[in-house]
This record gives sequence, C-alpha cells and structure tokens, in this order.
Amino acid sequence: MDIELLKRYFSNNCTPEEVDEVFRWFKNNAGSLGGRSLMKQIWDEVENREVKEVDFENMLNKIHHRINVAEAEKEFSGKVARKGLQVLLNGFMKVAAILFIPLLVISLNFYYTKVNEGKDVIYSEISSPFGSRTSFELPDGSKVWLNNGSTLRFPVRFNGKYRELELTGEAYFDIAHNEKQPLIVKTGGIGVKVLGTKFNVMSYADDQNIEVTLKSGKVAIQKLFKNGSSKNLIVLKPDQQAVFNKKEKSIKYRNINAEKYTSWKDGKLIFINDPIDLIMKRLERWFNVDIVLKDKELSNFTYTATFTDEQLTQVLNLLQVATPINYKIIPSRKLKDGSYTRQKVIISIKK
Repeated sequence: MDIELLKRYFSNNCTPEEVDEVFRWFKNNAGSLGGRSLMKQIWDEVENREVKEVDFENMLNKIHHRINVAEAEKEFSGKVARKGLQVLLNGFMKVAAILFIPLLVISLNFYYTKVNEGKDVIYSEISSPFGSRTSFELPDGSKVWLNNGSTLRFPVRFNGKYRELELTGEAYFDIAHNEKQPLIVKTGGIGVKVLGTKFNVMSYADDQNIEVTLKSGKVAIQKLFKNGSSKNLIVLKPDQQAVFNKKEKSIKYRNINAEKYTSWKDGKLIFINDPIDLIMKRLERWFNVDIVLKDKELSNFTYTATFTDEQLTQVLNLLQVATPINYKIIPSRKLKDGSYTRQKVIISIKK
C-alpha cells in the first residue's frame, strides 16, 4: 500500500477506484506487520498536529454502522455509499488513525439467509479475536461491546417481530428500548429477551456454563426449542446473574455486583476472592496466550485484584508478589506454514 494513497483517503481526495483499493487493503492487509507499521508511520507524521475535540466512541460507532451497510450493499446490490464514511474522516488524519486501529482486529462478514416469509435478509457477522475488544452500534442504535474471542451475528436491518442476535463468546449490551420489537440474544440453546436494558452475556463454546449478568432493567432467560417456540426459565433483576449449565440443562441465579462482570468493556479485570483457575482462563483470552498450571497445589490460591490495562508481565509480577509462585514465558515460534504458535506461560509453586 502506498502511504500517499492512504493520506489522500484520510483527506477525502481519492477517486472511486482508489477508495476500492484502500477498502481491500483494510480488509486483507492492514492487520499485518507491514500494515501496522504503515499506520504507525502515519500516526507519527501527524502526532504534533492539533486535533479538534471529537467524541471518538460515538464516531467509531457510526463508522462501524456505515461500514456494515456500505459493504453489504456493495456485495449484494453493487451500490456503495462511501461518501458518508469519508466525510466523518475529512480533515482529521490523526483521528482517522485512532479510529481505524480497532478495525484492524475485527473481521466483518456479510451474507444472505432465506427466512420463512420468503424474503432475503442480509446478515452481518462481527468477530473480535482473542487479545482484542471492540465496540460498535447495531442498526437500531443499541450499543455492543464484544470481548476477545467472540462473534456476534445480526441482520443489517431489523425487520419482523423481534430483533434477533446470535452470540458466541462474551458481549456487553446497552439496548435501545423498543416495546413493539423486543430484542433476543440467542446463544447455546437459550435466549435472553429484553426491551431496553444493560446486561452482559458470557457464552464461550469451551465453557461449561453460560452466564447472564444484569446491570439495569429486566431480562428474561428463555429455553429455545427447535420448532421456534420458547419457555421462560427465570427473570433477572439488576445485580443478579443467571448461570445456565449447558450439559445438565439446569439454571440458577445469584445476587452479585454487576460491575465485576461488566468492567472488561472499560479495560478492567476485577477479581474478588476468585480461584487461580478462573483467573488464568480470563487472562488467556485477554492476552491471547496459553497458560499452564504446573502444580496441583496452585488450585488452592485465590486472588482479589483489579487490573486496568496492565501488560501480561505486570499482571504476573503482581500475582507473584501476592503468592509464592514462579512463572516462565515461552515465546511464540514460527511454523512451516508461516503462522505462529501462541505464547505460553508456565506457572509453578515457588520452591
């Protein structure tokens, strides 16, 4: 990618053909080492320029939504509404650099699905790989924070009786109220039905349980059946959490501090008297590493701590101060196919 072409794009001076080239680069190459280096070069060149006060989160949400609509229309109707996206970036090269960094770590997919009414519906699927988090806006204005290793599938436009989403992994939702069109998050055989509220759903494929945590409003946890019907299992109030056991098909609830389970969206990990096994699983996903607990005695250790944007080594050093443990980091290595293994951390009892 020519850096001058990127500069022209950020200043809204590209031809339609050049815009297509930039979009292809962001989709296929921007996340590579060379792509990130190029973005850093642009960042460094504008580092000392004055930037106007901007609501970055709101602008990023708008960009995500415009990309959803524009890319879907491009693929299925051949018409792309790009001008609105570039207007958002016009004159703000440094702002553009800030906004596009999160886009490098997510993937967007669009496809048709046939529905019962005989209509074609365009679905969007957003994935956030391990080691990253992203936020975006749904077509109805609802806000979503997608945690590492998670995927959310939803229609580009909500039509019909319900606003239906499909989640794998973890997400925090701030849902726009619409009494006439409830929203349902489907995951692991259950549904979370809401009108307008704030809640968190954790439903990773390799976890035994699905956890639904309510921060405000009210949600109903439903059992979903193959014929399309559903049955309410439990209704949550704020600061309550439902735990659904996928194997036993059982559900229970408990009173909790919702902040502990939703703070990840703000870059914080909160642990309150939690066992080391749970903590290491969260850190594995948070930092995209493999963690091995070498000694069985480690399972007896519990921790109370809050981590805010610390690096992996900083977190491990703090745990090492609190308890008698040692850790060893094994760097990732390159495989024959050009990919890399994940970094590994081995934790053992300090002798």
